Amino acid sequence: MILRNVQLVRKGHLADNIGIKRRRRFNINIDDMSIQGVFYIKQYLEKLQLEDQFCRLFAPEDINQLLYIYGRVYRINYSEALINVFEIVLNNAIYSVLSGNSEVKLRISQEQFEHLQQKFMGLDHSHTIALIEDAIEILIKQLGIDQPRPQDYIRKFKSVFLSRFINGLTYNCLENVILIDKEQTQNFDIVFDEGNRLDDESFRLVVDDIMDCTFTKRKTDIVRSSIHSLGDFIDILEADCFFGDEFYDLFNSLGDMELSVLARIVFIEEIRSNLMSFSLASPGEKAEAMEWQVEFCNFLQSLSADRIESIETYIKSSLQMTDAWDFLG
Repeated sequence: MILRNVQLVRKGHLADNIGIKRRRRFNINIDDMSIQGVFYIKQYLEKLQLEDQFCRLFAPEDINQLLYIYGRVYRINYSEALINVFEIVLNNAIYSVLSGNSEVKLRISQEQFEHLQQKFMGLDHSHTIALIEDAIEILIKQLGIDQPRPQDYIRKFKSVFLSRFINGLTYNCLENVILIDKEQTQNFDIVFDEGNRLDDESFRLVVDDIMDCTFTKRKTDIVRSSIHSLGDFIDILEADCFFGDEFYDLFNSLGDMELSVLARIVFIEEIRSNLMSFSLASPGEKAEAMEWQVEFCNFLQSLSADRIESIETYIKSSLQMTDAWDFLG
């Protein structure tokens, strides 16, 4: 299935016991951060199983196509960003029902999108909520989901779906919320590659070298000389190699384009809701953010207005991702 590695390291520093798993990072839709240790892992895996079972109701090629559209719309590499596949699949499945499909499909055509816009434009919130609640129940029935736990798990998504949908209607940016299957005719302003990733052993050696360093500049130099892909760079950020002010030196070594890519990852929801009015000058607080994301936000607040504007220009530009991006150039 197209899912990503469980982040066990941040819930008890289990890297030495389970190994550093880097190829995929799992992200579940409803993550209870109040639970600790083995109990956290248990509930995480149980929810992951529910999400996996739901995704298995759809053809892998349809999910892959949906993820491709997701990456194109939100201008990220979906194979590297920490995204929730279940949420993306469920999101479009609900829109499929709302668009009047006789069977649940993941692909939404341009005509169906325009029909949905017309259908909901001008409706009051109570009517909108009722239609969405009905659509979720129809979805559960059409997919033959007859067990209480998966049914309840899907219903819990309603608040997230509704908030995002109403926001899209309000700011006239539903095209950033519904993944529309259409021909890609957009001309790209910027083209970059993702980069060749290190094998696990080579990556572990880089982590060990960084951990042995006592000087921040040397840590940054190791990253710049050894890491040449976005995936490896994100893994370094999440491997507890950098602490506090050390993040500043690392982020400060990046160019504005690289910083814009990190911003797309950190602020994916804000960009998703309303790209053109998104501002790094006032991005808002990041609830339950990882340490590197908090430090990244702090770093952005220290930048000049001119540099913030430059990074935002890259964020709002059209980027095309290919398969071999040399992240640190």
